[in-house]
Amino acid sequence: MSAVTEACNTPGRRPDSVQGCYYDGKRSRRHPARLLVHGGCVRVCNEQGGLLDSMDSVRELRISPRLGNTPRAVYFPGGGHFETPDNDGLDRLMGGGGLVHWLESRYLFVSVSVVLTALLVWWFVVQGVPALARMAAFSLPDTVLQKLGREAHALLDEQWLQPSALSTQEQQRVRHAFAPVLENFRQQGYVLQVHFRGSEDMGANAFALPSGDIVFTDDMVRLAENDDELLAILLHEIGHVTSRHGLRQVIQMSSLMVVITLVTGDVSSLSSMAVSIPIMLMQLGYSRNFEREADALALREMLADNIDPLNFVTIMQRLQQQKACGGKKSATECGRGLPDFLSTHPQTEARLKPFLSAAGN
Repeated sequence: MSAVTEACNTPGRRPDSVQGCYYDGKRSRRHPARLLVHGGCVRVCNEQGGLLDSMDSVRELRISPRLGNTPRAVYFPGGGHFETPDNDGLDRLMGGGGLVHWLESRYLFVSVSVVLTALLVWWFVVQGVPALARMAAFSLPDTVLQKLGREAHALLDEQWLQPSALSTQEQQRVRHAFAPVLENFRQQGYVLQVHFRGSEDMGANAFALPSGDIVFTDDMVRLAENDDELLAILLHEIGHVTSRHGLRQVIQMSSLMVVITLVTGDVSSLSSMAVSIPIMLMQLGYSRNFEREADALALREMLADNIDPLNFVTIMQRLQQQKACGGKKSATECGRGLPDFLSTHPQTEARLKPFLSAAGN
């Protein structure tokens, strides 16, 4: 009797075999079978001892990797495969469970990997995403910025803004005050245009679009006690334009969504509260950084143009009092408002310190 026939005809479990099922690759029928390794040769035998498949060398077989306790398969060149839940037995016959199983079975490596992965993701979100967004934003041509700005401006005019109620003389006075600053930046290659709009929803506000269009609401103009206060706000908004903050904000938000999708493995999870909250908090952090950058440019330009930095302080305090305090007599009566980590802007006290220091206060 040959060694192969003897191996197949030996009843019961053998130390060099594992129990499982065999599929011949031609029909869906499952055959209860044993896989045996004898003298370096691999044999699959049915319950009656008949030979179902064989291979003279283990190296010619493809064995699925071990992942936890999931059943594994041994694939033969002829199209058949043997499947078994006995992972330990298969590892004993075939010489180990592979690198993945070795790593999975070492809890220290698993723990360290989880921590390192979490730190890497956190670093990428905090440092990598802003850096990549900045590179991407500054690599796009001005035509893209102009298109984005036009579309955003049209949407704002349609949904939230109304024609300005300021008199022509008042608009001309403000434009005349802005002219030297706008000309200075025009010579640096920036095309800036100021617009006046009314808005009951926005109140006293000013914002910049990626195209260089800067919108002042009527209430913001009325809130200012002098043109230098409006110039301080203008320089702050110009800081957003020159740093391409609007475009970077869009890119960073999109990148965050991609990162969360890759981590969770589920696009639909973006709508869940557990995922939305971290995205929101990270985006608020990005917004605060942009405000600090815009403040820094405003302060630098105010000093260069001999504009008293206190003008930024006074209008920001007045704006904060109006928005956060609802018209109360002093800002202290309404407290500090939202915690810093829930605000898109740094706390007013913190962002005004550089201006107060520059003014000698």
